[in-house]
Amino acid sequence: MIGYSNLPKLSPADALKIFKGHTSFDREAKHHLLDPHATLLSALADYNLKNDIFVFQIPSLPDIWCVDPEIFKESLPTFENVFSQKFEKHPANRMRVFLHSEITPEELGSSIQPSSVPIQSIQNQALFLDSLSNGSTHKLILTINDRTFSTLNAPQSVSSGFLGTFLSRPEQWPESVRRHLVLENSRDLSAENLIALGTRYALPILYNYFDPAQESLSDVTSVIMRCAASWKPEDGHPVFRYTALSDSNESAATVNLQAFLGLFHHLRAQSIELDFLLEAKDRNLSAIKCIQCTQPAADRVTLEKAWAKHKYTVMEHSPEAYLEIRKLFRGTAPVSPIAFYNALDSAYAKIVEAGHAVNAAQHVWGYFKKKASETEKQAFFEALKDYETGKMPLKSVKNHLEKLALKYNQSYLLGTYYFLS
Repeated sequence: MIGYSNLPKLSPADALKIFKGHTSFDREAKHHLLDPHATLLSALADYNLKNDIFVFQIPSLPDIWCVDPEIFKESLPTFENVFSQKFEKHPANRMRVFLHSEITPEELGSSIQPSSVPIQSIQNQALFLDSLSNGSTHKLILTINDRTFSTLNAPQSVSSGFLGTFLSRPEQWPESVRRHLVLENSRDLSAENLIALGTRYALPILYNYFDPAQESLSDVTSVIMRCAASWKPEDGHPVFRYTALSDSNESAATVNLQAFLGLFHHLRAQSIELDFLLEAKDRNLSAIKCIQCTQPAADRVTLEKAWAKHKYTVMEHSPEAYLEIRKLFRGTAPVSPIAFYNALDSAYAKIVEAGHAVNAAQHVWGYFKKKASETEKQAFFEALKDYETGKMPLKSVKNHLEKLALKYNQSYLLGTYYFLS
């Protein structure tokens, strides 16, 4: 299965900063801060199930529970219910959830005892995962960097950070925690050192592959096979993170389809069954793209729905790509998902030119021109002119159109990606 990392957080760090004075902080207000977290998780699970995404990493929202154990106990049923309802909707019961916990002393404040936080936080998150169907197939990811590794291996080592504190005390790990733990490498930690730690703690290893990399496919495959061997049957399929990098060595806008498919089919040829977590700026869209391009049969209707969401964004990036994709959907013949997504990626790789953006905005305006008032019409064309002359950013024009879409209930437009960019 192919999924993605949903790392952007709904302000848990800000919540923790508020909780610095947690002994006097109003209990009802704490629960109020947790409510949007549960709402976000519910919407996220619904979206993923709707798009056949059954493996995904959620924001580490439950981190705030470590600050107040009583709040954790009181709020856990709310979070459990969010996911139990989703599992019931999916008869195959294949959904796997991953958590990634990151807490720093600065976020917790001086009122919390640092030595107790790693155990408390990780134990609470493991209890949350334990409450879900499929038990130990859900994992809590501990990402190890080179500094933590070096500290753990130094003579008379002194723990480095909260993660180092936790790892230095494996004798304190309850079995309910251990069965959910998985080790992952940061960018500066070698695969060999990651595997050494996994062996030391007898934990599954989630290898994070940064693409493009210097290694050959055969070398990468060898590492993946060694990491996959650390997963027991009760852990579920081994999981592999594919992190896409740009030419500037930063997070890529999207997963390079050809590079991913090359590795994916190479692993399949070696009979290696893995679940993938994709890492790129477009996260869920990369997951949908790669899922559709690795399925045995292309679903034309699914691709048509995807094209409807991308249409006007593609138009403003590349009219040529827009026409190319329109040709793919002429007639009733099957559409190649690879050809479709290659054309999308080609369009999005181009910088938006003012003329193309104006053309796309005018097409979107077409949904309102018979409904909008003269005042709204004048405001739109003035905004468009201000954009063309550099007085106003394109986002301001889109914001104006989005308000009209909301006012006139244009659900199709509101469901596209046009207003998101």
